[in-house]
Amino acid sequence: MLESRVRQINFSATARSINNRWKAVSNHDHFILARIWVLWDPTLIHFETVDISKQVIHGKVTIYSSTFFVSFVYGLYKRSDRNILWRNLKHWATQFNQGPWLILGDFNVTRYHHEHSNKVPTSLAMRDFNDCLNDIEVEDLQQTGILFSWNNNRTGRESIGKKLDRPLGNWHWFKMWGNSSADFQSPGVSDHTPICIHLSVQDSSRRPFKVLNFWSKHDEFLPLVRRLWRQESNDHLFFECQLSTKIW
Repeated sequence: MLESRVRQINFSATARSINNRWKAVSNHDHFILARIWVLWDPTLIHFETVDISKQVIHGKVTIYSSTFFVSFVYGLYKRSDRNILWRNLKHWATQFNQGPWLILGDFNVTRYHHEHSNKVPTSLAMRDFNDCLNDIEVEDLQQTGILFSWNNNRTGRESIGKKLDRPLGNWHWFKMWGNSSADFQSPGVSDHTPICIHLSVQDSSRRPFKVLNFWSKHDEFLPLVRRLWRQESNDHLFFECQLSTKIW
């Protein structure tokens, strides 16, 4: 839960009012109004806090006998503040990319110009964001529902919509949860849409080969494609591409 605006003295009581059987953690120690809350049902999920800071809570989740890392993000408004967030994600990527990793939340910046209702040009802040995602090797989950996850609650020409919220996964995430998806639902009274993540274990016997965009940024990507494209056997091409991307 993001943008709670609840002070630390009221945190426990408010969390219990949501569900008194759930556990909860916040980043009140780093932000007076705790922009990030994580709540979970301990009878269904085991959540272990790894690190808490002003813009992200990192944790480790065990569910359905599977374990993965998760990062709940609330990016601040200023580009300079978000650059601190990008450095934090890059730091933890060295550990989290050893297994499945899910990142989700409000990044307060779009990736592409079409994710803004006014079709804005690519900004330096957008480039910072995309550079970070390429560096930590994550990509968007399959998504359904509302495109613009935030709106300014105005109508007509004054209405503005942006895709500020998104879930992303690394290679190990797509390997384990290849059929997972995110549903962006009706925002209700909020100016943000809630995101519902649907988990589905990937059938290893019918696993598709998924091409992740950050691979194209690798220095050896184009030379590898050119070399393998000249191979006569499609089966050999497919196998070696898989092997090479795993090595990267």
